[in-house]
Formats: sequence, structure tokens, C-alpha cells
Amino acid sequence: MKRDSKYKFEENLLKVSKNNDFKNALLEWNLIYKEEKSLKDEICICQHKISNASYYYNKNTQKIICIGLKCCEKFKKNMNNSNKLNILLHDLLERKLKNNEYTHIDNIFEYCVKIKDDLINELDNKINLLNEINKLINLKNEIEDLINNYEINYLQDLVDKIYEKIKKLELEIEERKRLQLEQEEIQIRLKQEEEERELKLEQEERQIRLEQEERKKMELEKEKMKEHKENEKKEKLKKEYEEKEKFIKKINNKNEINKEESHLDKSVSPMIHIEKDILEKQYLESLNDKEKRGYEIARSHLGSAFRLDKSIGYLQFINNWQIREK
Repeated sequence: MKRDSKYKFEENLLKVSKNNDFKNALLEWNLIYKEEKSLKDEICICQHKISNASYYYNKNTQKIICIGLKCCEKFKKNMNNSNKLNILLHDLLERKLKNNEYTHIDNIFEYCVKIKDDLINELDNKINLLNEINKLINLKNEIEDLINNYEINYLQDLVDKIYEKIKKLELEIEERKRLQLEQEEIQIRLKQEEEERELKLEQEERQIRLEQEERKKMELEKEKMKEHKENEKKEKLKKEYEEKEKFIKKINNKNEINKEESHLDKSVSPMIHIEKDILEKQYLESLNDKEKRGYEIARSHLGSAFRLDKSIGYLQFINNWQIREK
């Protein structure tokens, strides 16, 4: 079996490669995962049992092979490690290999369809879980890399699904922005209304204060006018009282007047031929405004006891008239 291991390796490798030339076929393969000191039994493509396994992937045939350490060293110079495997495909195959879902070459053909289904399901789940546009775009780019560089065309439906989800998310973002904008506009409008109410209330309060101040001012003016009128009234009453006092003083001097009557009666005798009412009329006409007020006050207070012919002013008038007549 040892003699045939090299030929089994070449034979099996060519079966799962696109190129029929062994050296060129080696260039089709990329290292995707290494497992050292494996606890499970692994079989190299050359049919030897191995503990250190290296897994290679061929993007042309979409096949996986398991190679032992010695086979890797034997053909290391011819292996192609220059091109990196697509990160999505690398992660998927690495996880499946760790879980022992893909092992040696005998299972490659059987699980090719399963690899395809697993890849679709895994990517589909990723799409369902992602809700950020940037991450969806990155995933779309990785899937498009699989389609363009690995010719995995059956993933195109997933690209279309990502486009639809991105479009849906953009619409949701726009809707949230619209709702947020509406909410902001509502808040702004409410704030403006509140400011208008506060301004209106402030203006009303200011108007009320102005009206109160105006009423207070008018009341003060009214009080001043009332006080002025009362002062005028008091002044008038005071003057009237003073005039009454003067008149009373004149009445109190009645004794003096009576003493003079006898003397004046003698002087009146030449006037007997003049009627009394004519003299009284002339006397009243000769009075000024102040003397007339005194006359009216005396006649009002004395009533029937008042006698014009006994008053000082009238007697003086008669005395003066007599002097003129002489």
C-alpha cells in the first residue's frame, strides 16, 4: 500500500480537479483549514490514516480534500497558496470541518450538494439576522465575489434578497426620519404655541397693570379734586364765618348806636318831608357788593327784628345826606 500511495494521491487528486495535468491540478487548490493532533480518524487522499490533517478547496470543482503532513511536505512547492479563499466560504468550510461534517475524500462527492445547501442556508440566515445597511452591503459584496470569482451562480437569489432588504430598510429609515421630523415639527409648533400663550398672558398682565395704575392715578386725581373742593368750601365757610363775626360785633355795638340815635333823631327832623322808602332805596343802591352781602346776612339772621333805619350804615348815610343838604 505504501508503494501505491503516491499514485493513489495523484489519481484521487485528478478525479476532483479540473486540470488533467497533475502539476497544474495542484495549482487549483487552496488551503482553508489545518487540524493538528486530531482525536478522530482521518484519511489522506493517498488512503493513509493521519493525525495532522490539512484541508484544501478547489474553486473550480467546488471540492474539498484532506491531506496528511507528509503529502503536504512532498507537494508543498507545487501547492497554490497565493490566492486567499473568499472569507464566507472559508468560514463555512472551516466550521463544518471542525464539526467533523466533512472528512476524507470518500465523502466529497456525497456532500457536494450538502455544501451548497449549507452555504445557501448560512448566508440566508445571515441576511435575516442583519438589520444594518452597511453590513448587508459588505455581505452582498462577499456573495458577489463568490458568484464572480468562484462561479457559484446559485447565490444570485441571495444578492437579490439583500437588495430587497436594503431597499426595505432604507424605506423604514426614511419613514422613521419622516416620523421624527413630524414629531420635531409638532414639538416646535407646541413650543411656539406655548411661547405665544405666555406672550399673550404677559401682555394681558401688563395691560391689567397699566389699567390698574391708570385707575389708581384717576382715583388719586379724584381725591385731590375732592380735597381741593373741600378746602375751597372750608375757605368759603371760614370767610362767611368771619363776616358773621364782624356783623355780630356790629350788633354788639348796639348800645353805642342807641346813644347816637337821640342825636341823629334831631338831625332827621328836617327830612320829614322826604319819604322814608325813597331814602332806604337810595341807601341800598349806594351799597357795594360786600355791603349788600352784609345787609342780606343781617336781614336773614334777624328776621322781623331787623330794622334798616336803626342800622349804623343807614344812619351814617342819613347823616352824610344831611350834611350835603346843609
